[in-house]
Amino acid sequence: RKPLGKSAHLDKYGEIQITQLPPLYRGEAHIEHFDSVDAFADDCLLSDKFDPRDALAFGVPRKGDINEWDVVTKDKEDAGSLARTAENFHWRADTPAIMLLDLDGFDGVTNMTAADSDSRLCRVAPWLEPARRIYVPSSSSCIYAEDSDGDVLLSRKIAFHCYLAVDDGSLIPDIGRALVKALIEAGEGHVRFARDGGVLLRTLVDGAVWQPERLDYAFGVTLDSDGD
Repeated sequence: RKPLGKSAHLDKYGEIQITQLPPLYRGEAHIEHFDSVDAFADDCLLSDKFDPRDALAFGVPRKGDINEWDVVTKDKEDAGSLARTAENFHWRADTPAIMLLDLDGFDGVTNMTAADSDSRLCRVAPWLEPARRIYVPSSSSCIYAEDSDGDVLLSRKIAFHCYLAVDDGSLIPDIGRALVKALIEAGEGHVRFARDGGVLLRTLVDGAVWQPERLDYAFGVTLDSDGD
């Protein structure tokens, strides 16, 4: 198995460089069930069973009777395998699911805290407050190097993933859209310009992560030979 997500190394100037690794083309997948978002955090996010070669996905196969399968590309599919496509995965109605909020930060702030993020979210969307929310640093955040004066933060920004449980997984895209809309209406949105001149609307929450087949690289980055 190969590492997924991102790798990190120090360049010759001592600056951290983050590299996107190749996507998952082949692997093995299975479904795990948790009684609560706290159990999910304890038994999955914070467990030593997983490492950067592993990833999460929160949608389920459209084939309702499948619990384990091989991950392949579309052209390699057979009876025991699935490609990671929207045609193969969905949010199952009337079934609890984990929802991911990917908080990339807000304009002008590089080292936000989970409390900062949560406060902003609940201010614009108070309907989130009753939900139990678990925050963990994103995979490329909180990378430190040892130093004689103490650990030195290398990551250029601190960002978070927030996880919450919803009663009906099929509502996750609607909840996400409502949250993004609330942020924009509260003045928490901003515009970035792509290299091709396109206009990109951004908020504290990434609005492109609620596809059921999408992977969450939740288990850290791979530090290469120059990392510590």
